[in-house]
Amino acid sequence: GQTSGSKTTFQDTTADPSVPHYFYVVKAVNAIGTSNASNEIDLTVGPTPPVVLPYSCSGNNVVTDAAGDAINPAPGGLGPTSQADMTAISFSADTPATTITTKMTLANLTDTPSPGTTFTTYYVVWTASNGKTYATQVDVSPGPLVTYTWGEFNTGNNQLSTFNSTTGTFNPGVNGTITADVPMSGVGNPTIPITNVNGTPAVTNPYGVTIAGEGAVGSGLVFTQPMDRAPDTGFGQKWAVCPPPLQVTIQTTPAGRTYSVDGAVYIATHTFSWTRGSTHTIAAPTPQDGGTGVRYYFSSWSDGGAISHTVAPTNNTTYTAKFGTQYYLTMNAGTGGKVSPASSWRTAGTSVSISATPSAGYSFSKWTGSGAGSFSGTTNPVSITMNGPITETATFMTVTVQTSPGGLSFIVDGQTYTAPKSFNWSAGSSHTIATTTPQSGAPGVRYYFSSWSDGGTISHTVTPTTTTTYTAKFGTQYYLTMNAGTGGTVTPNSGWKTTGSTVAISAKPSTGYSFTNWSGTGTGSFSGTDNPASVIMNGPISETASFSHN
Repeated sequence: GQTSGSKTTFQDTTADPSVPHYFYVVKAVNAIGTSNASNEIDLTVGPTPPVVLPYSCSGNNVVTDAAGDAINPAPGGLGPTSQADMTAISFSADTPATTITTKMTLANLTDTPSPGTTFTTYYVVWTASNGKTYATQVDVSPGPLVTYTWGEFNTGNNQLSTFNSTTGTFNPGVNGTITADVPMSGVGNPTIPITNVNGTPAVTNPYGVTIAGEGAVGSGLVFTQPMDRAPDTGFGQKWAVCPPPLQVTIQTTPAGRTYSVDGAVYIATHTFSWTRGSTHTIAAPTPQDGGTGVRYYFSSWSDGGAISHTVAPTNNTTYTAKFGTQYYLTMNAGTGGKVSPASSWRTAGTSVSISATPSAGYSFSKWTGSGAGSFSGTTNPVSITMNGPITETATFMTVTVQTSPGGLSFIVDGQTYTAPKSFNWSAGSSHTIATTTPQSGAPGVRYYFSSWSDGGTISHTVTPTTTTTYTAKFGTQYYLTMNAGTGGTVTPNSGWKTTGSTVAISAKPSTGYSFTNWSGTGTGSFSGTDNPASVIMNGPISETASFSHN
């Protein structure tokens, strides 16, 4: 810092213009020690001040002067003097720059000199970049008779010290103008356009002088005296031809991403007109949303700068914020297992290995994927390519084999089971399931094979790829026992009958005997004198026919 009296100034060159506030505390340190810290100071950071050039770029009116201050130096000093009353002086150059043109503006330009004078001389004076003083000289007398000259200028006697004829224009009237041309090669070849704000301008210390003369132009003169000076004292503004504003384009790739320039946010490509060498802050936020399952992350600026940095271009330039693309990988696990990796953002085009791990009693079945680069199939682990947002779902499977009703036997790959059994087979692997028929139950009860739940034959091969239950379905049969007492016969014969079926029974007496009655036991049996009769096989049944002797 710098101390002046009781005031200490500190310049923090690390301050970032994009940060709105900085907080400081101050301590005094000297040979005695260190003071306590001051209260916290909140300083607001303002925008970077614009570049103020030390010269005019346009050259227009680098000298101005109030009208009405010209005088007639001739004896008596009578008017009018407006033809010599300067109001402005301008400079310009052609393109490409070979010639400098001076232009003087006058209150009311005519070829008529003031009373007591015979002509008027108009000087535009300046110091060139080579350090020499030059002027254009235009002599005007009635007619009009106009001559144009330029050369080095002697400020002591207000006259040219070297003479070179040139061209120009005489434009009389209110706010009339006089111009004169000077070759750049004759005045030190100033730099046009100027590219360094600290460079030497083409024109320094410009001013104008009008002179009244008596005598004939080109002949011996009686006197020459000043009529007006512009400005009245001192000099006008320096002039240097400035290049046009820089065209600086800011864009992103891919297009449509957000960026900021000097704190203002833009989305589309934008071209700025900046003063050469002026400083600006460009930045790119990251990450940026790109729609469902898509986002963009900042990769780099084309100039190699940080994500937020200051630029000061001196040529037409394009700055491109480069973004990489990321897609979201959604990982789902069905019942019976887990998946890896976890759901996350992945860089576009990268290969990601995914795997599924089944829980106890389960096996991996398949992947079901959606999105560009996804995978659907039974390979595990497997790799996918992130060409877009991807969802992968792992399905796990368990296979159960059982009977209905339960407790009956079945065979899987040659092994007999009598209770429901779960298997963690690989998806699509081949296995044989079978059963036997009939199978015994309680006394008078047996079970016969009806069907498998998948429609297969009593013994067949299965290749499950998802969680599946295979059920061997059995029907129930009960035993009908038919007995005949002495003196007759019964039908049908004893045998197995399907549960719920109705069976007609009859008794036939022998010669000399008569049917007496039926005696039945079991659910659905019949006891009585009907003959024939019916029984319903709701369980094992025993029917006995009795006969009597006539």
